[in-house]
Amino acid sequence: VEVSDPQDLLGTHFGSSFDRTVGRVATLTITSTAVSELCNYSTCVECNGDTNCEWDETTRFCTEFDGLLGFLRDTPADCACAKCRAWAAPELADRGWIDATPMCPCSVTSVSSKLEWLAVDAINNPDGVGWRNDMACNPNWECRYHPNAKGCIRSGGNQCCYDTGNAYIPAGTRDAGTPDRYTDIVRHTLFDVRPYEHCCNECEEADACSLYIGTPDGSVMGARSDHRGCFAG
Repeated sequence: VEVSDPQDLLGTHFGSSFDRTVGRVATLTITSTAVSELCNYSTCVECNGDTNCEWDETTRFCTEFDGLLGFLRDTPADCACAKCRAWAAPELADRGWIDATPMCPCSVTSVSSKLEWLAVDAINNPDGVGWRNDMACNPNWECRYHPNAKGCIRSGGNQCCYDTGNAYIPAGTRDAGTPDRYTDIVRHTLFDVRPYEHCCNECEEADACSLYIGTPDGSVMGARSDHRGCFAG
């Protein structure tokens, strides 16, 4: 069987027939060898803007979309970069709550065989409890969101991370701590964690992560960056 498909509309299709009387099966495979020029987009917004295409967030590659499932097709608004920027705009316009969180201690002391943290309490600590170890990022666990931090501590909505010398990591990099607007698990996940994933892990645009964490020199103030520095005690 010869099939002409210069625009690669067929892709690869399989068909089979089974004869129960003799127990035989026949299979027909149609494979188009044409090189597709469709969906040659480098960004999610461009890709999802073409009704023939859909962006794969995992591979960051634009693929042809199966029209039979059109009702499930993502739109440009579903792109991680679009979600990041839509979230960041109002958050960047309302950063005043960050100044109400306690400033980070400039250094901490690791104690005990478990390498727990003992931090100097900062002034104006709003929760009255003091600093506590961040169980999601400490010397006993891998810090997924702060890859080069030895560990982090939390208090009053702020998170402070430290290097292997127990020194404070300034804002503007992925290693630094980030204030959390919400402390309950549901809203924290939806409005603190998921935006980080959209901006810093899933969006293919190079400047998107700075909308969340800012830049080291402070020229970009991220929606979750604390550029006040640290408190020496």
